[in-house]
Amino acid sequence: MNKSKQFIYALYYYHFVNSQYHEEDSPDEIFFYIGRTANPEQRLKQHCYEAKHGTEDKYIFIRELQDKEIEWDLKILQEVESTDNRPWEFWHVIESIRNGYPLKNMRYGDFKQVSTNRLKTIADDRTITCIDGLKMRLEEDERESSTKYEKSIELQRRAILKSLRWLRIENEQNNGENRKWNIYDLGDGTEEIKAEYYMTKKEVAKCLTPAFKEALRKVKEKVLIVQSVNKPNQKQHRP
Repeated sequence: MNKSKQFIYALYYYHFVNSQYHEEDSPDEIFFYIGRTANPEQRLKQHCYEAKHGTEDKYIFIRELQDKEIEWDLKILQEVESTDNRPWEFWHVIESIRNGYPLKNMRYGDFKQVSTNRLKTIADDRTITCIDGLKMRLEEDERESSTKYEKSIELQRRAILKSLRWLRIENEQNNGENRKWNIYDLGDGTEEIKAEYYMTKKEVAKCLTPAFKEALRKVKEKVLIVQSVNKPNQKQHRP
């Protein structure tokens, strides 16, 4: 198997449509899953194994096909270089949606999980006619999303900063080392916040926004400990 190659593939089944001229028309291939792999044969074996008990939508659908004695298989749609970072898998997802295929993907292509509304918007945009156009659109969406996220974090930080209240300084002996902490809270009845001494009040507020809080949160005796990931530039005194 050539490791420099990747394969975009579809899981599909045959659908026969009755015709007034023929007992049966030629069968249509109906895609129900788009994926990417370096080894199509091995990937098909994995799908067959997972189809027995897997809980993902595509495996539930496969069992429904098997109950109806409808065969399914894997078809290679495109071969791409592994170094090609264009969203080929996503492109085939969009093309499949445009063709009306009932995809059972839990996530769509090379990017993060995409909401149904966003996916429909992209599929309905007929100005996207090629892989490079799709790549450009996704990059624009990512930049816009990042900008909205940063604005949201800044608004949260400002709101927290208004409520952040300095209480006292605490000294702590740890393995022979003396450490200082600034103790804050967010108002009466809220948990205490233990922040490294050199951190500014603005830095503490930023660490309390949802995006940072989970990463930096360490609970000890119901006290929130906030630690900066950056080295101190100077010692902070009482805020």
